[in-house]
Amino acid sequence: MRDRGGAAANEKAFDEAAQWLEGNPATNGLKAVKAGHLLRIGSERTTIAGVENADTVREIARTLYPGKVA
Repeated sequence: MRDRGGAAANEKAFDEAAQWLEGNPATNGLKAVKAGHLLRIGSERTTIAGVENADTVREIARTLYPGKVA
């Protein structure tokens, strides 16, 4: 989801996205959705090129593989 201009607005958008995933028959059976394991990363952190992309990739890897990524 795109940055909505503030922390409260972003949290609301992430909550809405989670509700959509939980209510969609195509996604509500996924293990991560069922367990509520949804990583909240704004799309700007993954789509705008720059050196900070590496930090985002590391954060995703740490979430997917806890204890295995430094």
